[in-house]
Amino acid sequence: ITSIYKNLGKVHENTSNYDEALECYLEAVSSDKTDITTWYNIANVAIKKVNYTLACDSLKECLNINPSFWPCIDTLICLLYALGDYISCLHLIQHSLSLKPNFQRALCVKAQIEEEDPFLFKNFSWKQGFADLKPSDSSSEKEMMEYPKELREKDQQAKKQSMTLKTVPVLYLRELCTKDPLADLGIAICELFLKSKEEDLSLFCPVDFSKSNLEALLKESEPGMEAEGFSEPKDASENGTNDTSEEN
Repeated sequence: ITSIYKNLGKVHENTSNYDEALECYLEAVSSDKTDITTWYNIANVAIKKVNYTLACDSLKECLNINPSFWPCIDTLICLLYALGDYISCLHLIQHSLSLKPNFQRALCVKAQIEEEDPFLFKNFSWKQGFADLKPSDSSSEKEMMEYPKELREKDQQAKKQSMTLKTVPVLYLRELCTKDPLADLGIAICELFLKSKEEDLSLFCPVDFSKSNLEALLKESEPGMEAEGFSEPKDASENGTNDTSEEN
């Protein structure tokens, strides 16, 4: 079953059906949580969807399975930098340099973080000599930083779009059944809720009663409320006067 979902996921990924690909990959790892390649595939699809939180979580699962899985280390360093999680990024850079002391991507990202936030190197305790490490080839630093900066830009654009105010449509309450308006009002409200869910509308959409007979029904119900004993209570002073007169 795991291999079936993995293959289906790869087909969907290759045809840019990323939502379907994610569903298949997640089904695959639900039956085999030790499959490192599937976790890595989930991360790659999540990156394409600019869902960097899911991508990071998937890559961390990869590292739990194999702390030396190099493609995962490289990608996660770039993602953590893009998200601005510099502390986690620097810890991972330390780990990567313990495996490969001349890993240029790690050294370039470290140099970039140091330039952006030197406070992290002055006020945190790192392994001896870590703060002094520099890229061996400064000319490649720009090239090495292209991908992390590209990820950061896409993440910022996605967040900016999600914060853009959208026009909220107005929902209209339909006419209510005069036989049992209260029950029908509840049904009409449920219908508006289902409409908002089906059309992916905000729950803060205003509701317009102008096309409904709700106001007229409320006015008609007022005399009935008094007849049913819902009239306003009498003034206390009047009650006291009446009681006194009755006693007399």
